[in-house]
Amino acid sequence: MRPFTLADLAEVNSWWKARKQPVRPASYLPKYGYIQPGVAAGWLFRTDSCIGFLDDFVTNPKAPLMQRVMYLDGITRNLVATAKRVGIKALVVYTGNEGIWRRLGKVHGWKTPEGKRFYAVRVP
Repeated sequence: MRPFTLADLAEVNSWWKARKQPVRPASYLPKYGYIQPGVAAGWLFRTDSCIGFLDDFVTNPKAPLMQRVMYLDGITRNLVATAKRVGIKALVVYTGNEGIWRRLGKVHGWKTPEGKRFYAVRVP
């Protein structure tokens, strides 16, 4: 796993396209992202406050399921560490993906506010 570079954009866009999602222009993606080539990617979006968002997680639908799960976990850990390093104090994730939703709670210990459909976590 390594930081995402613009050279990875075509590969990642092919995953979004295969998942019937809009492809992203380079200008849409933030500075901090991680990729496991051939498997998965995700990004940290910063705001003008101490809050950040983890978003645009995507996986290669042709990659084995357990590889996708394993690398999404690693990407999430790297993004949280990056958030801490750049001074973000709280992270939010909105996702309609049930797999990501479950793993954020079970594996990463994130909490969802009562009756809400997002996860939030304080960055220690």
